[in-house]
Amino acid sequence: MKLTIFGPNLRDQSKGVFIVHAADCKDCKKLKHEEQYTGDFETRADAAELMYGDFVTGEAEGMTIEQAMRDFHFAPCVTIL
Repeated sequence: MKLTIFGPNLRDQSKGVFIVHAADCKDCKKLKHEEQYTGDFETRADAAELMYGDFVTGEAEGMTIEQAMRDFHFAPCVTIL
C-alpha cells in the first residue's frame, strides 16, 4: 500500500511522533507541509523501520520494532497490518 509518513510532530505527541496516512487520503493535503516520505509498504512495521533505520536493525543503540511502533499513529485510511 502506498503510504505517506508525516512528522516528526514535536509539539503534540498525543497521536505519536509520526502520522501515517494512505497516500491518496484527502487528509494528506492538510498535512502536506510536514511530509517526510511517500512510498509503498507491505506492513506498518516497514514504515517504522524506514524512519528509525539503524535503531531497529540493531546497528545503533538498539530498539525493538514494537518500541518504534509506539511513535506512529496510523490513520483509519491505512488498511495494512
